[in-house]
Amino acid sequence: MKTSEAINELATAYAKAQGEIKDAAFDSVNPHFKSKYASLTAGLIQIRAVFSKNGLSIIQTPFSTDHAYFLSTKILHSSGQWLESELKLILQKNDMQGLGAALTYARRQAAFAFAGIAGDEDLDGAVDMPKPEQRKPTPNPAPKAPTRVNVADQAKPNEAQIKRLYTLANLANWSRDQAKAYMSISFKITSTKDLNLNQYDSFCNLLEQKKTYDDVMFEKQAEPKGMN
Repeated sequence: MKTSEAINELATAYAKAQGEIKDAAFDSVNPHFKSKYASLTAGLIQIRAVFSKNGLSIIQTPFSTDHAYFLSTKILHSSGQWLESELKLILQKNDMQGLGAALTYARRQAAFAFAGIAGDEDLDGAVDMPKPEQRKPTPNPAPKAPTRVNVADQAKPNEAQIKRLYTLANLANWSRDQAKAYMSISFKITSTKDLNLNQYDSFCNLLEQKKTYDDVMFEKQAEPKGMN
């Protein structure tokens, strides 16, 4: 993060603004996770009103280098003091639509992080299970030959282990949204409650390296198709 030479006035206004700002309304639904989240528009409605009242403003601008696209998010104070953070964009498609989608998502994440507001349902929010009457009966399967089961693929981490995972994520400066996205892409799950011990160990080992989320996602994009 970059800052102006002094940030005393900005820090005072920023602390006051964070005491007044409220979480944005969860006005959208993620069709993949079936979870609610606050859109960029809903977040900016909250942020702009409170920031403006306290002499603050937020400016977000994209820029590029020879090899990547970035988003700059800057918080300005009426005194002229400022702080700025840059986020590398990861495109799912290498075209303008892909850039636009990545930019919108990055703006939302950066703005919400700067404002200190939550934009999604809790990382460990339980996924709705179908009610008994909604479950379709399945025919008895034909007997199968016994198979050897890897215990680590079945066992779940305990509460202390999950707390350790959270601690490692905080030390690596990963947000809850980033942890959720990583588990979805790498393990096809959305909650730490669904982790098995093998996945838990893999995730902890990664976080212990203290790589940024952006660097991890960049490396995953560079992997040959089919690798996980």
